[in-house]
Amino acid sequence: MMTSPNCYLSGVPANMALDTSSSITHLEIAIAQLGDEGLKVLGELPLLVFLKLRCLLTTENSLTITADKFRSLQVFSFECQDGGLGFVFGEGAMAQLRKLRLYFKAGEESRLQGVGHLSVSYLCQVHTTVYCAGAGDSSFKDAEKTITELLSNHPKKPTLEITKH
Repeated sequence: MMTSPNCYLSGVPANMALDTSSSITHLEIAIAQLGDEGLKVLGELPLLVFLKLRCLLTTENSLTITADKFRSLQVFSFECQDGGLGFVFGEGAMAQLRKLRLYFKAGEESRLQGVGHLSVSYLCQVHTTVYCAGAGDSSFKDAEKTITELLSNHPKKPTLEITKH
């Protein structure tokens, strides 16, 4: 297990997948800026089953997680301090994913559309925390409605927990 919970690295170390790919199964990492290259490096860790990823901001509006990355990942937690989601799920992304935890600001839920592309076979639990600072109750209700609708069409019918923060 590798962790950096109280320290933000400037980016994902480019050689991480090359140097330690055979041994990292659990990773908790905090990145100042997450971009396509950093996401690619993390996605290439072949044995990674647990990833808790925090970042201060993303360098692109929307990073895409594709089917060829994170092939073994079973648990994914993502939080970006700027309150955005920072990525979208491509078709067939994270095929082994069982548990998903997302933190985002009210109003950013429209970027969750790709959740419907997540693996049909394994996803069993989704937990979202919606930050509502400065937003009214209607913003939280809109986020809750969007998330519920997205997952209601998921064939596996994962358990959904939504927390207001």
